[in-house]
Amino acid sequence: MNRKYLNFKTILATLFLGIILVVSCQKEETLQEAPRLFRPVVSGDLLGAGNWLGAEWTRVKGATSYTAEISLDTFKTVVKSVAVDTNIVVFQNLEWLTLYQIHVRANAAVETKNSGFSLLGARKTEKFPSIMATPTSQEILDKAVLMHWTNTGAAVTNIKVTLKTGGTLVKDVPLVAADITNQYKVISGLTPLTTYVVTLYSGTTVRGYETITTVAQIITGTNIVDLSQGTDADVLTSAYFTSLTSGTLIILKRGMTYNVTGTVNFDKPVSFVSEVTFFAPPAKLNLVGNFNFASSSNVSEISFKTVDLIGSVADGYGSRYVFNINVVSTIAKITFEDCKIKALRGILRAQAGPQINTVSFNKCLIDSISNYGVVNCDNAASGIQNVILTNSTVSATEKLMTSKSNLTSLLINNCTFYAVPMSANYFLDYNTFTVSGGVTINNSIFSVGKPSAATPPVYLVNGFRPATVSFTTAGNFKTSDLAWAGTGTTALPGLTDYTGVATALFKDPVNDDFTIIDSKFAGKSTAGDPRWRP
Repeated sequence: MNRKYLNFKTILATLFLGIILVVSCQKEETLQEAPRLFRPVVSGDLLGAGNWLGAEWTRVKGATSYTAEISLDTFKTVVKSVAVDTNIVVFQNLEWLTLYQIHVRANAAVETKNSGFSLLGARKTEKFPSIMATPTSQEILDKAVLMHWTNTGAAVTNIKVTLKTGGTLVKDVPLVAADITNQYKVISGLTPLTTYVVTLYSGTTVRGYETITTVAQIITGTNIVDLSQGTDADVLTSAYFTSLTSGTLIILKRGMTYNVTGTVNFDKPVSFVSEVTFFAPPAKLNLVGNFNFASSSNVSEISFKTVDLIGSVADGYGSRYVFNINVVSTIAKITFEDCKIKALRGILRAQAGPQINTVSFNKCLIDSISNYGVVNCDNAASGIQNVILTNSTVSATEKLMTSKSNLTSLLINNCTFYAVPMSANYFLDYNTFTVSGGVTINNSIFSVGKPSAATPPVYLVNGFRPATVSFTTAGNFKTSDLAWAGTGTTALPGLTDYTGVATALFKDPVNDDFTIIDSKFAGKSTAGDPRWRP
C-alpha cells in the first residue's frame, strides 16, 4: 500500500475531527440563560362551587411567586389580581351565575424575567341558592313579569324590583297570603326593553333574585293613551273623548271596570284594547248608558279588542246597548274583536240618521241579548251595509240580525248558535228589504232556539224573511232540536242534519260551555266557533 496515500487519509481524518471539536467548543461557549421564565401550564379544569372559582397550574422552575388575575371581559379589565407563592389560587365572593376568565404569570426574582400571562380557562359561577324560578320567555312581557318561587324555609314577605343599571328601586311589592299560597306574583307597571333585578325577600333576607329584560312594547301605534296604570273608573266620558286626537288607541287596565254612564258621544275614530298581562280578566265596560256619535260626525272606525262590554240582567236589561245611535252621522266601521258582550237590550241599534258601512264581530262571545238583538237597523232612514260575524258564539239571544232598509252583504262563518232566536223570531229578519250582495253562511252550527215565555214554552223559530236574497252556504249543521215554525218555508238553507240534540253535541250549553263532545259528529273539526272544537 502506498504510504503517501495512507498519510493523506490520516491527515484528512485528523483535520475533520479538529473541525468538529472547534464547532463543538464554539456552541458550548455561546449558550446563554433564558431571558424569561416559562409560562405556567394549567393543571386540570377550573374549579368552582357557589360564588368562588379556583385554578391550579404546574410549577415553573425558577419562579419565586405567581400573579393570578380574574376578568369578566377577557382581560380588557381585571376584577381581582393576587400574588401567591403556591401553584393554586381561589377567587371568592364573585358575582353569581357569571362567566369569568383566569390567567396566571410566573414571577422571577428579577422582574424583567417574569413570564407572560397564560390563560387557564373560563367558567361560570353557580346560580345563587334561590327558591325563585327563572321566568320563561312566555312569562316576560313588555310591562309585566310573572315570578314563581317554592315555599321553603322562612315565609316570603315581599319582592323588590330595581334597575339593573344604577340599582334604583322601582317597586317594593308586598306579598299577601294568596300570593304565598299560589307561589307566584305578577309584577306589572314595568317599562318595555328595560333590564331589572327582581329580588325575593323573607324580611331582610334575600331568598333569590333574577335578572330580566322586558320585551318591546306589544301594543303598538302612533297615538296611544295608556290608562292601564290609572284608577279612574269614570274616565270614559264624552268630554274625555273630545279631548283626544283622531285615531287614539286607548289601553285599558285588565281587571278594572270602567263606567259608561249617560250617553257618550264619539266625534272621531277611537280604539280600545285591554293591556297585555297575566291572569287578570279583560277590562270591563259597565254599560249603564251607551255609546252614540256626535251629530253630523264622520268617523272612520270605532273598535274594541279584548274588552268585556256588559249590561245588567238584574234590571231586565233596561235600555242598555253598546251603541244606540240616533243622530245623522257617517261611520265607516265598527269592530269587535275577542270581546265578551252580555246582558244588553241590543248590541248595535241604528235609529234615524246613521249610515254605517260595516259592522264586524270576530272571536266574540255574545250572550243574553234582549229584543233588539245583535245588529238592528231600526229605521228606514238609516243604513248598515255590511255585517260580518266570524269565529264567534251567540247564545240566549232573542234576535240576531234585523233591518228596515236594504243592505249589501251578510257573512256568517265558523259560528256556534244556541238558544237563538227566541220563538218565533227570525235569525235574519230583513222583512221586505234586499241583501244585494247575498248572504254567505259557512261552517256554522245552529241549535235549539230560545224558548218563549208561554206555558209550556215554545221553541219554534224562523230562519229568514228577506224579499230578495241569495244564499251561499257550505259546511253548516243543525241539531235535531232546532225546529222551524210553520211549514219551515223560512228555514235557513244548506244545513246538514245532526241527529242529536244540543245537549248531546255540546258539553254544558246551559252554562256556556259549547265544547263538542260527540266524536262522531261530522263537523267536529270544521264547524262552529273554533274555540269549541276538540
